[in-house]
Amino acid sequence: MKDLMFPVGISNFSEIRTKGYYYIDKTNLIAEILDGGIPKVNLITRPRRFGKSLGMSTLANFLDITKDSKQMFEGLAISQNTELCKKWMNQCPVVFFSFKDTDGLTFESAYGMLCMKLAFAFQDYQFLLDDDAISDDDKGIFKRILGRTASMDETKSCFLLLTRMLEIHFKKSAVVILDEYDVPIAKASSNGYYSQMLDVMRAMMSTTLKDNTSLDFAVVTGCLKIAKESIFTGTNNFVSDTILSPRLSESFGFTQADVDQMLKDAGLESQSAEIKTKLSFTGDINDLKDCDIIVESVLERLDVKQDFWVKAEAVVSPDCILATNTSGLSINKIFANCKDKTRACGMHWFNPPHIVPLIEVINNDETKQEIADTVYQLSLKIGKKPIYVKKDALGFIGNRIQAAILREAVYIVEQGIGDYKDVDGAMKYGLGFRYACLGPCEVVDQGGLDVHHHIATYLWEDLSDAKYPSGEFEAIYQAGNYGVKTGKGFYDYSGDKADKAIEARDAMYLAMAKCNPTGVGEEHGYEN
Repeated sequence: MKDLMFPVGISNFSEIRTKGYYYIDKTNLIAEILDGGIPKVNLITRPRRFGKSLGMSTLANFLDITKDSKQMFEGLAISQNTELCKKWMNQCPVVFFSFKDTDGLTFESAYGMLCMKLAFAFQDYQFLLDDDAISDDDKGIFKRILGRTASMDETKSCFLLLTRMLEIHFKKSAVVILDEYDVPIAKASSNGYYSQMLDVMRAMMSTTLKDNTSLDFAVVTGCLKIAKESIFTGTNNFVSDTILSPRLSESFGFTQADVDQMLKDAGLESQSAEIKTKLSFTGDINDLKDCDIIVESVLERLDVKQDFWVKAEAVVSPDCILATNTSGLSINKIFANCKDKTRACGMHWFNPPHIVPLIEVINNDETKQEIADTVYQLSLKIGKKPIYVKKDALGFIGNRIQAAILREAVYIVEQGIGDYKDVDGAMKYGLGFRYACLGPCEVVDQGGLDVHHHIATYLWEDLSDAKYPSGEFEAIYQAGNYGVKTGKGFYDYSGDKADKAIEARDAMYLAMAKCNPTGVGEEHGYEN
């Protein structure tokens, strides 16, 4: 097998092309959108992990008048279409914005997150403030969006403002590309502020897409096909392209030809036939009828999961195991409407699932042990390291431990015992080094219960017992600083620091996975 560098979790086209990542040529998307009659608004809906964000990044890099993309697209299919490249490549002012991670437990926090993301996006357009042809009033609104002091009405009209300013500056109407438009609405529906967020998103879409004389055309993507009447009301020349539409069928996801090419490039052609027999794709729930086990990973919303399982249970055999992949929702509630809960359980994969070996097998109140045992053994057979969660509990096991560590980490900083870098250093180079091989109970066994019991008698009472996030943690959160996604959290991720942090994380995870410390102890006859 050849050592190819796959861009796992990377949706930035420029990064993939400039850093030598393996890339399946999907530039046909550009021609499909630009050739012929271009609808004013093109809504593209596809499931998660179908390459929508990468496709939009590809389109934005191709069109953006502020870039020189010729080398980036060299050797790709679109470069052979010289006429289209001459007409469109780097010829358009582009507004490219992703609503990914625009969420919160309350409307206030979600709206604050939206304003934060808009502020970061507007930083790329600050050159417009130097254009004397743009009015001071428009510049004033721009600055308020940049400084997160804009009114809600100004926020709702932010893309209308930006397209107008771009048209004045470049003397060309703008292309608007909005990725994952449905994320704020879906999150709002889950957390009880749907009507408030719908009002914001409906106004934002309307001001941007309807009767905007500075708009050339727009491409909008999402997972959910929300009714046109609810959010795209009044939008003319509107085309919706779903997963069932043939026009862009080869532009997202992997075709058979794509898979064959990947196998060839990876030196795995000889295994092609075997691999093909293990994969099939469908959109018909009735195709699940012969399954021995179903592992569901639909949208992390209770109502969506409940609906799926009611439909799935109606078509599968009585012996089929029902397993839900959720990181936080109650297993009891997910299967509440199912007739046979004894064959249902949780199967929680940890992110990134292709690297982290842990799987939590979670019982609901009626799960038969033989069902949990079967899922446990299946996890082992696919190279994972499963654990049992014997009853449905908030956070299961992994996230409860993680929450306890975070609570004490923040408390240490607040008490002046150390700063965040000191806390993370203690974890990475001390505790984390141990815990990569041994769990906390094993560490105590090896260090001596007598020693640790003595420590517990005077230390436990000095530890944080906070029942709700407070202090500096709460202050950082309320300020809208959510970490890598916003460019600031406990640490600074401004500029390209966020991309570098994610890249470094994945590299370290992969290195750890290759070391496989979880299997080394077994070679010495030790297993817990």
